[in-house]
Amino acid sequence: MARLGWIHRDNTLVLNGRVFYGQALQEIQKTLYDERTMWQDETLATGNVLALYEFCEPTNDSIAGWNNHTNGVTRLMVIRGPDRHRSSFGRALLEGIRLSAMVQAIQNRKASPLGSHEWCARVSVQRQKKQRPKRDLTQRLYDHGFALAALFEETDKANLLSPEANLSLLTKYLRRCSALDATFNLWYQDLTRQSSTPLYWLTPPNDDIHHTVAAWATRRPFSFPDLRAATTITAFWGCKLALSNTIAIICTSVLSLNAYVRREDDPRSFAALQQTARRLLIQHGDTGRLENATNIIRSMPYCLHDSMGVLGPQKSLFPLRAALLSLRKSPGEELNWCLRTYQELVERKGLGYAREVGKVNAKDRAKAGRAMDAIRLAPGHGE
Repeated sequence: MARLGWIHRDNTLVLNGRVFYGQALQEIQKTLYDERTMWQDETLATGNVLALYEFCEPTNDSIAGWNNHTNGVTRLMVIRGPDRHRSSFGRALLEGIRLSAMVQAIQNRKASPLGSHEWCARVSVQRQKKQRPKRDLTQRLYDHGFALAALFEETDKANLLSPEANLSLLTKYLRRCSALDATFNLWYQDLTRQSSTPLYWLTPPNDDIHHTVAAWATRRPFSFPDLRAATTITAFWGCKLALSNTIAIICTSVLSLNAYVRREDDPRSFAALQQTARRLLIQHGDTGRLENATNIIRSMPYCLHDSMGVLGPQKSLFPLRAALLSLRKSPGEELNWCLRTYQELVERKGLGYAREVGKVNAKDRAKAGRAMDAIRLAPGHGE
């Protein structure tokens, strides 16, 4: 109702929608205290709808509402356990909510319980018992995204930019990041091999996608077989951007003037690590990240087309945000297009979440004088 009110410029509908939202909050609190209803699929679905409301109409001028609801839904799923997601409705809820949980985990740079090996393995066993096909590639991508968030948490705790970071620590995390990057690449190869159509292609010049969402004059946008394919591939590019940035951070630390051979370090091992860092920095440097960011913004006219409703923007903000945070240190036409897209998400589509993300990025840009912030990409860092 609130969404319809915004579209039709009807404040009465918007206010009524807010009233119903408040009533829904009260009712779901009652439901969660009742053991007969707290385990129902409908309760989980209601929490997901409330998160969607906060995505469109943040109630407290921040992204805290969406984060709180996503946290709540994730906790409820963990408490329920994978065995309770046996119905078709329950499985659909599980697979859909995992995307929001993955995005939140990467933004917060924190491991999620839904990404644990035990949880994923139990879900896979459940599907085999149901004689369903093996886990689809989209869910496998989410598995890798959860692994990325957990790795971010570990690298942050290791404080690899600290002078105390030793050779062994730097080598360990550079290898782990490189291994995860190889995993993402293998996933993309599997996707290409299993697809019966091209993953994406250039949109014809006369297509109406050119006339929706900030047109980019010098680059033709991409088209996709369907929205699911588009959001899966752009999520992959977003994850790659975040991981490439972390690899670049570690390589920069290894090659920085502050890096030196300690007494306990083997000079030959240190020289080999520096050689590896130089090679990886070429692969994951500005040029590689710009390509992924450009791919994302060339996909947005398709994902944000009016025919995609709210689902397109909802599933696109993670890769779009990753692209924005990557491009902000390299002003140019790509950054300008990305900013115009955010502006249209707020002004033409009325997505409050995009407005609040813009505020966060404005605060980040004010701190851009710090060397760490100049190269850091991970979505949501510093919130």
